[in-house]
Amino acid sequence: FEPLAKPALAKLAGLLTVQGDFKVEQQGDDIHVINKGELKLEDIGIEQEQIRLTNRSMGWDGSTGVTLNTASSQTHVKTEGKLTVEDIDIEHELAFLKNRLLAWDGNTDLTLNTTSSQASIKSTGKLTSTGLATDLHAQKMKLEYRDLDLDLLLSYSDDQQGTDIKVNSELSITGLDLLATEKKVDIISAEKLRLAGLEFKGPEHVTVEKISADKLNLGRSLEQQESTSENENRAIFHAEKISIDKFSHIDGFTAVDTIVEDGVHVVYHRNTEGKWNTVTLLDALAGEKKEDENGAATPGETGTETETASGPPPIAVKRIDVSSGSTATFHDESVNPAFRTTLTINELFLENLDGRQAGQTSSFKLDGNLDKHSSVNAGGDVKPYLQPPEMDIQGKLQAIGLPPLSPYTTDSMGVMIDSGSLDLDLEL
Repeated sequence: FEPLAKPALAKLAGLLTVQGDFKVEQQGDDIHVINKGELKLEDIGIEQEQIRLTNRSMGWDGSTGVTLNTASSQTHVKTEGKLTVEDIDIEHELAFLKNRLLAWDGNTDLTLNTTSSQASIKSTGKLTSTGLATDLHAQKMKLEYRDLDLDLLLSYSDDQQGTDIKVNSELSITGLDLLATEKKVDIISAEKLRLAGLEFKGPEHVTVEKISADKLNLGRSLEQQESTSENENRAIFHAEKISIDKFSHIDGFTAVDTIVEDGVHVVYHRNTEGKWNTVTLLDALAGEKKEDENGAATPGETGTETETASGPPPIAVKRIDVSSGSTATFHDESVNPAFRTTLTINELFLENLDGRQAGQTSSFKLDGNLDKHSSVNAGGDVKPYLQPPEMDIQGKLQAIGLPPLSPYTTDSMGVMIDSGSLDLDLEL
């Protein structure tokens, strides 16, 4: 069949096997085509001007019914069965995709009007995928995961009343990884990510009953720093587990009931060249600044525009809890000697954050130890959405060692601190 496919396809290779029952019948204006059985494609090779596809095996086992109405130009397709795709590779100048195993087990109803191009789809089933690796050449990123399981209920209609889409699903992904290859940054990785009770009615209407992630990393450097051990986690943010209850994004507003973070470790790191790890992550997400002919950065082209005068984006969170034993580390290698300090959390929470109400009072509490002998306590109320923000905060620092600050006092004042500690009561 390859000569018949040219010039649309430069190559068409493979073997086709069909087994089963095939029936065609006509009833008035309806033509029914019914097939029950197996369809198998092996050693597929397809080449087109921009795409090359290879696939070891693709099989369908089930029933397919097609009804053509010659009077109304309406086509109805109903399928029920299992589709299995093994070892598929797709190459394009913009991306490369490899998937070791992809399977769909379910049923689908499709109605299409060939004259008006109006369509409706209803689909129920389970999608599984193993060993996905995608190389996004244009974005210089790679997306990978080990396993994906998706229980799906989908309905879609496009008619004179407009487009309506509804998705209800349960999603589980293991071994998730999104990497910026040139920046040598693992943007996000998770041992397991789960979304329960996902409902999608369009980009501006998404709700999820529960989101959870195990061993989540954000902005993990893939470069080994001289001062870090091989086993040290080099992520900006690491959490053993995060649970988010009742997430919703509706008409531009995002709301969350509760966020619980267990085993959190945050690292703010500045390298010997003075660059922060947070800046490296933003560069990986948005790209470097473009320069004009004079070498000056062109504003507004980094993809990380500063927040407008309207303040932070609207969001509401009832409560955020960070577990005891979590840490925040500040590590600065741009000074000599390098400065490093770690805050260990005993208690940290924030509650009643609501971007819809500028006068809403949000309260927080922080209790922790700074290194071995120092302590930090702070708490109070803030109104972050007011312009300017309001706050009523009380804090206490005890036994803060001063000698580690010498690299900064030496650079700024020419003073080296040999000994001493600081106690401070703060009201802000």
